Amino acid sequence: MESFDWANVDWATWGPPLAVLLLGIVGGLVLVARGGARAEGDLRLANLEVRRQVLMNSLRELEADQAKLDPADYAAQRTALVEEAAAVLREIDAPVSAAPSSAPANAPRVGGSRAWAWAAGALAFFVLSGVVLQQAMAPRRDGGSMTGNQDLGGGAEAAQDARVQRAEAALAKNPNDLDAINLLTRVAIETQDLQSAMALLDRGRAINPSDPGVLTHFAALQVFIGRFDAAEAQLRQVLAPRRASPRPSSGSPSPGPTRAIWSRPRPSPRASLMTPPPPLKIARTPARSCRPSPRPRPSSPPVRPGGSASPAPRPARALPPRRAPPRSKAPSPAT
Repeated sequence: MESFDWANVDWATWGPPLAVLLLGIVGGLVLVARGGARAEGDLRLANLEVRRQVLMNSLRELEADQAKLDPADYAAQRTALVEEAAAVLREIDAPVSAAPSSAPANAPRVGGSRAWAWAAGALAFFVLSGVVLQQAMAPRRDGGSMTGNQDLGGGAEAAQDARVQRAEAALAKNPNDLDAINLLTRVAIETQDLQSAMALLDRGRAINPSDPGVLTHFAALQVFIGRFDAAEAQLRQVLAPRRASPRPSSGSPSPGPTRAIWSRPRPSPRASLMTPPPPLKIARTPARSCRPSPRPRPSSPPVRPGGSASPAPRPARALPPRRAPPRSKAPSPAT
């Protein structure tokens, strides 16, 4: 860990907050110490008050049992209770500092230990604050985060360095290792070491000038010097073999129907426009009547489930001829 430079601390920014924090911690320690002493005095007064109440109750019981006791015993007990009650009242009325201490000299002090615990906690807080302040105000390294000095890209850089070392070792064993040359060329272009990149590219072109990696790196170098047209031509040269190569098929090649489909001559669009369409043939159908056709009547009566045919319908009875009403005779004239 780097040593903290207190001379470079911006005290105009960090001074007032630190001063307020220090005063707050000191005031808290003082209040804790005074609170411990006050709590001890309150506990002592509470104990004395309990003793006073017990003695007063004992005196009342003794007064109630006076007739049952011997006068000498009654006087002795009453004198002892009165003296003890007077001593308790004097301790209650006396100040806390003048109270006799009944605790042994080597007894642990609760208030003092608590104050020391607070002091240790405050010291630890200041140490932790100093460490955090040092990390926050230290200059940020390359690749580090904005709020700390952790190197976020250290793992990737280590892996890249290992790959470069392996490529250099392989190139030392085999000067014609084109994969190692391409890797070192790419790294040199990324780090903008153009001299090393051009030297490695010349070695790669001497081994295989049509290698896709060599052509791609050559196009990248041409982009660096501003020759965009030449870089585009190099990239087209890289992509040309891929476009010309047939697409891989998943199974066996299809037989002749596919060839027949592709070998079928396609009609010319001009000929299709000049050829008139065939005439439409419309077949005339006779008009049908909208009235439903009558249902045919059954020739024989239906047969019942029992097997006997239903009786034939009875013929309609003929109505008698209608008679004309009789005519009334007209009266003869009087003679």
